Amino acid sequence: MLGRFRKRAALLVLGVAAAPGCIPEAVDVTGKRCGPDQSCGPGLQCLAGRCSAGDETPRPANLVSNSGFEEGAQGWETPGVLTSEAPGFTGAVAARLVARQEGTPVTLTPRSPPLLDPVEGFYCASAWIRGSEGRTAVLHLLVDSEPEETVELPLDDTWRQVTASTLFFPDMVGSVRLVLPAGVETPVWVDDVKLWRSDSSLCEDAP
Repeated sequence: MLGRFRKRAALLVLGVAAAPGCIPEAVDVTGKRCGPDQSCGPGLQCLAGRCSAGDETPRPANLVSNSGFEEGAQGWETPGVLTSEAPGFTGAVAARLVARQEGTPVTLTPRSPPLLDPVEGFYCASAWIRGSEGRTAVLHLLVDSEPEETVELPLDDTWRQVTASTLFFPDMVGSVRLVLPAGVETPVWVDDVKLWRSDSSLCEDAP
């Protein structure tokens, strides 16, 4: 009698385990951030800081350090006040910038040029920016510290992306500069600043 009860109990457990809807669906982490402390799991690999399938073409590397401002202002220069604030657009935090005094332009530039030895070809720069409606942010793609390509971005209180591209040759030095319409009481947020070598000027292969 006891043996039959155990057999029925085992079948009942198996039936519950195999019931439709009880097996959790796999979570797709493709494209999510990864690194030494953040594994992608079986069947995926970490390429340029993102999870991707093994048969995918590797994405280009982002040349900008601390691009998501997880380490605060480290590696960045600005005449304004930069703090990290949650939530970010693509990561946990974003940069929050305000001016020290009204009427002073707030720029944001990597402390060291991220592109020192380019391979001849197109390079792209991009950033996600959020600020008050009616204001305009500017992205400069710099070659030897001078703007080579300039793109304006009208803001509307939502996250918006600005992208620029230009052709680089060896011995050039490349960097990115953002000009932000921040005031003392009107912050502008920035996240996911990138500079990468692209297959074309369309910049469709972002890291």
